Amino acid sequence: MTYKYSILLPESWTKDNFYTYTSEQSIENGSFVVVPVKTKKATGIVMGTDSENNFDGLREITEILSYKLNEQVINWIIVSSKYTLIPMNQILKMILVSNKNTKPGYLEIQSEVNDLKPGKYPIEMLKMHWNKVRAMMKEGVITETEFPSSDIPMEQDFFSPDQTKAINSIQAITSGTVLLKGSTGSGKTNVYFEILHKIWQQGKQILILVPEISLTYQLIERFHERFKVYPYRWHNSCKQPVWNWAVSGKPGVVIGVRSALWIPFSNLGLIIVDEEHSTTYKQENGPRYNAKDIAILRAKSENIPIILVSATPSLETVKNIRDKNYKCVELERTIPNKLNIKLVKTNKWMSDDLKKHIQETLERKEQVMLFLNRKGFSTHIHCTTCNNRLLCKSCTAGLIFYKNNYTHCSYCSQKQLMPKVCPECQSEDSWKFYGMGIEKIQDQLCEIFPDHKISLLSSDTTEIIDETMHKMQNNEIDILIGTQILAQGCHFPNLTLVGIVQGDIGAHSGDIRNTERMYQLISQVKGRCGRADKPGTVIIQSADDKHPLLQAIAQENTKEWLDQELSIRQNHNLPPFSRMIRIIIGSKSAALTEKIVMNIKKPTILGVEIMGPAPTQLHKYNNDYRWSFLIQYSKNIFPQAKIKQWIDGFRLPKNVRLTIDVDPQSFF
Repeated sequence: MTYKYSILLPESWTKDNFYTYTSEQSIENGSFVVVPVKTKKATGIVMGTDSENNFDGLREITEILSYKLNEQVINWIIVSSKYTLIPMNQILKMILVSNKNTKPGYLEIQSEVNDLKPGKYPIEMLKMHWNKVRAMMKEGVITETEFPSSDIPMEQDFFSPDQTKAINSIQAITSGTVLLKGSTGSGKTNVYFEILHKIWQQGKQILILVPEISLTYQLIERFHERFKVYPYRWHNSCKQPVWNWAVSGKPGVVIGVRSALWIPFSNLGLIIVDEEHSTTYKQENGPRYNAKDIAILRAKSENIPIILVSATPSLETVKNIRDKNYKCVELERTIPNKLNIKLVKTNKWMSDDLKKHIQETLERKEQVMLFLNRKGFSTHIHCTTCNNRLLCKSCTAGLIFYKNNYTHCSYCSQKQLMPKVCPECQSEDSWKFYGMGIEKIQDQLCEIFPDHKISLLSSDTTEIIDETMHKMQNNEIDILIGTQILAQGCHFPNLTLVGIVQGDIGAHSGDIRNTERMYQLISQVKGRCGRADKPGTVIIQSADDKHPLLQAIAQENTKEWLDQELSIRQNHNLPPFSRMIRIIIGSKSAALTEKIVMNIKKPTILGVEIMGPAPTQLHKYNNDYRWSFLIQYSKNIFPQAKIKQWIDGFRLPKNVRLTIDVDPQSFF
């Protein structure tokens, strides 16, 4: 008997269309298959059968692979696509791109390998040819991977009464979203370790999402310390075996950043989103999505619990708790917080007060952390002849100067050597550098404290994050200077002084979430201090020491500020009291983009306001001139289908790019 199947292909040209192929075999939905596409082969998944009897011109499925997505994952793909307006083929592409070896050819071979019986003494045989193995590793043909033990580790039997209560409360929740809230040092990680351990014992798979790759090192070490085995780590050199393990359904735990969300687990029992408030869960390039929100959709599709973890939850999460959509379990700090918080008014990057405390801390052989959310050496580059600011060639954004003589655009990430000649007036050596970055702070501190080890940590130094963290834990660093990466769950027992260099950065920006981010960043950074048995000091420097948020943080009374911020959002009908979708249209031609957007007719949709078109705040970005529509609507309606219908009618030329951003976090 010949069957007809609808196949979803992970190629951009499919545009969510299902393609029909035939097979003499009965194939289950979700099965991976290889099909011919023109002169090539492509890997896709079976989404259903086609009931029509016309077989004319249809091509046959080439290969049925042993991999399969279960019904829950298929449903999650469909729901995620409807919510984010990301085509299903692009979601499938992210699932397959997760595993760099899911291209046609690899899966066929791996499918056959899975059916092979184990050979005799494979490790011993490898040792006989160890020189060849090393050569193959050097060429990248094979990779060395440490796999977690299949044994379920022993119980931990020491928890505070508060932790025990939290564990029991969360374990009683079999599905839905729960926030595990607690100040830094309250033992949130130990609580969710115990919860995942119980689900692990049930033979399930667990996903832990972290916002920054820097967090994986410490979390993996803490995991090993607790369970005596290592979890799977989702990173480039290890994606293939983790992907294979996930679809096998074997129990275990994987830790990874937002791309780990797309791992096709077939036996998922729990999702944990650590530091749920972090903005890095939002994918700002390519298909746009918030990993936290899509993880919640996934947990709902799988009918499993999801734990959001934070000391400073997002206002969206706070409102969902107040509306009783999420449950909340709160921890008190296990050790009384021994923090002395000082608010210092200054226009200098280092006040006399901060300098004095640094000296005293170093004399006690304790560690210092300085936070400034400004990468590089200088944030502004100006020509002294024509007074023009040096801008990115691809964007209308100012460039950051780094002391190894290159410039960097914080928007498109383009790096270039620092030009000798001003591109505007052709003057030579006329540059002047303004603004303070963490590299400049390091240089000045090295002059003031020449006998001490001073290191940097930012997203520019990802290749040495693990090494820097290890050195900090081992007291091999005296002063650590960094950007927002410092806010992400670091634990250094000998750290007793934290300096917030500019506490009011972003306080007067027009971004609706900037004050919230400022609250989260400062609260998280100050929480790195005084976590062990030594008292800590936090110095928050600001030109505006009367700012309500800084006053609330200094007095450790942020509830009143949160209530006020939510009230402001509600009065202006801003998220989390409404939702937004941003439609961005761009091309290399400013005139073409403007002409296109001005000819787009806005529909009338009940309960939906469509604003624009208007030039984006950063009008030229990555060589595209961009305009945007901003769509705002009530939280109790779901207009995505009508919005999609409107967008599908744009009929944009191929050289015009369209970006759809549901629940935007930035508006540049």
